[in-house]
Amino acid sequence: LRMPDPTKDRATGFLMPSVRSTSELGTGIKIPYFIALGRSADLTLTPYITTKGSQTVDLRYRRVFANGTIEMNGAISRDSLVPGSTRGYLFVDAAFKLPLNFGLTVKGQTVTDPAYLLDYGIDTADRLDSRIEASRTRRNEHISARIISFQTLRDSEDNTTIPSIISDLTFHRRFSLGFLGGEGGLRFQTHNHVRTSSNPLDGADSDTIADGRDLARISARIDWRRSIFLPGGIEGVILGEATADAYRISEDAVFNGKTTRSHGSVGVELRWPWIKATDSGVTHVIEPVAQFIWAPSNFETLPNEDSVLVEFDEGGLFQLDRFPGSDAVERGPRANVGISWTRYDPNGWTLGVVLGRVYRNADLGQFGPGSGLAGQQSDWLAALSLDTGDGLGLTARAVFDQDLALTKGEARLSLVRPKTSLSGSIIWAVADPTENRPDPTQEFALDAQRKFGPNWVGKLSGRYDFAADAGTVAGLGVEYMNECVRFGVSLSRRFTSSTSVTPTTDFALSLDLIGFGSGASGGPARTCRQ
Repeated sequence: LRMPDPTKDRATGFLMPSVRSTSELGTGIKIPYFIALGRSADLTLTPYITTKGSQTVDLRYRRVFANGTIEMNGAISRDSLVPGSTRGYLFVDAAFKLPLNFGLTVKGQTVTDPAYLLDYGIDTADRLDSRIEASRTRRNEHISARIISFQTLRDSEDNTTIPSIISDLTFHRRFSLGFLGGEGGLRFQTHNHVRTSSNPLDGADSDTIADGRDLARISARIDWRRSIFLPGGIEGVILGEATADAYRISEDAVFNGKTTRSHGSVGVELRWPWIKATDSGVTHVIEPVAQFIWAPSNFETLPNEDSVLVEFDEGGLFQLDRFPGSDAVERGPRANVGISWTRYDPNGWTLGVVLGRVYRNADLGQFGPGSGLAGQQSDWLAALSLDTGDGLGLTARAVFDQDLALTKGEARLSLVRPKTSLSGSIIWAVADPTENRPDPTQEFALDAQRKFGPNWVGKLSGRYDFAADAGTVAGLGVEYMNECVRFGVSLSRRFTSSTSVTPTTDFALSLDLIGFGSGASGGPARTCRQ
């Protein structure tokens, strides 16, 4: 046992080893070696050797600058899973302060093969996202410029046919309109993405998108909103927006060329809040809302890539445009109606319920069946939220048709108590090919932790796919901690099966001396006594 000088925060030497055993790699040991590189940088090298022939070196490099930080994590491996090949990954994260209150963030992610991150328990991501972005956000202004590169690890996707390089520039400004009153907004945006494929037709993936489609867009949007208080406590709102887009599309046999589009919508919104306070201190707020929107019903002639996934929730019930991106805009006259009830209890807990629906002049075929917005009349939206103020929170949302058949539903529960923490979620969504979901989604996830006495903590996690009638991930762990040592053991099983990833069982053992100059604390006692 080698203990560093207690007057030093960082010293070169070995860190506590850990043991990991998986069904694919066998049992192995990790022995980290920390190297202090001056006052502002360090390097950690971790050899990892397993009984099934895997030889790995992990590395972590960190450095602090006067105006930012950088951290690099990576590994190089040779194993029997991919014989004769050198495998590895590299993740880079950096953040810097720039002049004029701008910030610069850099994130780089790359891996040699789709299965590596899961094989070595590094990450569960199925798409890697590398980007560089400069941005500034103020009270009434947001400016950002970014370049993004994607690398897919999914069996169903090909890196040559997804947008591999994306660039965006956004300027968004809010301002008052003087004698007109209300608040206005201006947004200017450019977007470009390219695919490495040059095929102008849809290939074997059959996703209705040309394999080589490249796109460039310039967009401008203005909006205005003003509230007027009417007799009887009714709030009237006048709102509207207008957009103009210019597109240039290439490597696409259907949409090739340049085109422009303009679109606008205006609306009136009426809110009538009713408030009642009881003798016990409870306050009830009921608010019916009716919103009437007019927008042209012209047929859409542009490809839709950034607005495929549409969420019908209480946050978007009264929006002028429910599409999340710029490629699609919501068209046609419609009425958005809803009512909410909120109960505020003097003991600190709050309960809220929302019910709403969208009525249209005509069905223009804009939305898929899984969104809940398809048809002349949308499905019903019902949402519930509960916050007890003492660590218990619940949110639930359901979208169902007039026959009470569920289109989409989700619920999330969180509980944080001194000895218990629990988070669980369930999601249910019908199949919808337009949202790239050919099969129904029916999943349940759980993550729980329980403290047994002053030293022991038990952990449980899992995810189950009801549509496939099979589990996807399950985990169990126990941790012991006192003022001198932290000991943990965990067992997990990943049931994922694909052409690149096989089911794996993972066993891990860790030991950390937290009382000897490590800087860690948290045991029952404040100091480690001998």
